[in-house]
Amino acid sequence: MFSCAGTRQSNQKQETDSFLISKIETKNDWYIVYANRHDSTYMIVSKKAEIVNPTWNKIKVGNYYNLKINSIIPVINGVKMMPVNYLDFAGISLDERTIVNINPNKGIFDIYSAEKLKGLFLTE
Repeated sequence: MFSCAGTRQSNQKQETDSFLISKIETKNDWYIVYANRHDSTYMIVSKKAEIVNPTWNKIKVGNYYNLKINSIIPVINGVKMMPVNYLDFAGISLDERTIVNINPNKGIFDIYSAEKLKGLFLTE
């Protein structure tokens, strides 16, 4: 009985501190992962992995994960290079064939990468 109570507390903490994966899309050689935390949606891009280590864990829609994310929108002298008007923003080029766009109508104002995420696999 004691171990069940410990597990419940751990899961509650995980849900409040972690990202809930709500959707995964694919675009050319990239995955676009939509993750929710604290009433915000984050768009995370990850290049498809060519080599997968069997010890890595594959992320799945509906599960929570501890992710460390970083914006991929360039910063110059401490200022994020975003246009004043989001309608002027064409998107971020991930490679020569892939452009991703923010979506203010869905509350997505930035594009992120996640440390230790390779394709759909957590490397740690």
